[in-house]
Amino acid sequence: GWPCVRVVNDFAAAASGIEALGREDLATLQRGAPDLRGPRVVLGAGTGLGVAYALPEARGWRVVAGEGGHGGFAPEDDEQAALAAYWRARLGRVSDETVLSGAGIERCYAYVRDAYPGAATALDAALASGEGPAAITAAAEAGDPLAGRALELFARCYGQVAGDHALTVMATGGVYI
Repeated sequence: GWPCVRVVNDFAAAASGIEALGREDLATLQRGAPDLRGPRVVLGAGTGLGVAYALPEARGWRVVAGEGGHGGFAPEDDEQAALAAYWRARLGRVSDETVLSGAGIERCYAYVRDAYPGAATALDAALASGEGPAAITAAAEAGDPLAGRALELFARCYGQVAGDHALTVMATGGVYI
């Protein structure tokens, strides 16, 4: 019974929904002085890395979604450079999505495991059975040092990529993950 249905990119929908969020719906990771009418970035790691921008217009917001996760991964420290080299040797090209996605969590773990030979744990059996990112997260929460190091690397890469997108549009209105 709807007169019209518009199909949009999932991150376009997420960026469009920011206005519906209340303070209780948000968890601030880094405080600042946001400009409520400033540009915004929405990004999230899942099966890939979704990215959208919400840009202010006279009567609301213009949402721009694309394939930002396919941009080239730009390491910012020696460990990230080693991670990128590890995956470049196996895949050829390393995008942000290569590192920041569900498969990216597994890739961070594989890199850390191979960078510290002999330190493999019971987690390897869980990964072989297809449990993936959930198994890595549970192992890190249980104190597995390799899983913890992999998630720390993932989080640093996530922050770096989020910061790059924030700079792209001068996201004074916030970065939403």
